[in-house]
Amino acid sequence: MRVASELDFDGKHKVFNFNLVARDGGTPALTAVAPVKIMLTNKPDEAPVFINVREVDGGYYERISESVTDDTIVAKVDAIDPDGIGQIRYFFQETSATNPFFIDEKTGIVKKRVGKSLDQLEYRLKVRAVDDVTAVRGDSKKESVAPLTIEVLEENNDKPHFKDCDKMRYVRNHGLGFLITPWKAFLKPVLSAFLDKK
Repeated sequence: MRVASELDFDGKHKVFNFNLVARDGGTPALTAVAPVKIMLTNKPDEAPVFINVREVDGGYYERISESVTDDTIVAKVDAIDPDGIGQIRYFFQETSATNPFFIDEKTGIVKKRVGKSLDQLEYRLKVRAVDDVTAVRGDSKKESVAPLTIEVLEENNDKPHFKDCDKMRYVRNHGLGFLITPWKAFLKPVLSAFLDKK
């Protein structure tokens, strides 16, 4: 018995039932019948598919506050296995010690790393979804990649501060309009204002 055409688990038929008949050449001919049942098993031949993604780039986009605390959930990615036989695991495509985020390989939840500061306004990451099924007949694992963009929103939490205000100056016998001292007000990290105090 041989396969006459290609078998596809994702097709219409997954189970085949038929009878195998053997007949001799005698008179009268005698026969024997054996029922045969063939069940197809799936093969890991399809890559994971990311779901709930943006149409514009097939990825994920999140906005977070710059004051987000450590170990806070900032994003979640999700993928399905079209084969339905493997467990999806998630990884960042590039690992870097400067990346302030980490991803749970089982859930796809992205959190802020403990002790890492957010020093950029935008992080462009790539997430891998790997079909972690045991290889069948030498088949390799399948994987897909999706972009993840995390925008960091600045907050107005740094009040202005004056520079060199601890210097004491004595003024005697000067007329109107005399410049006592220039006072500069700063915002971190950018200069916010310049005041001429008269």
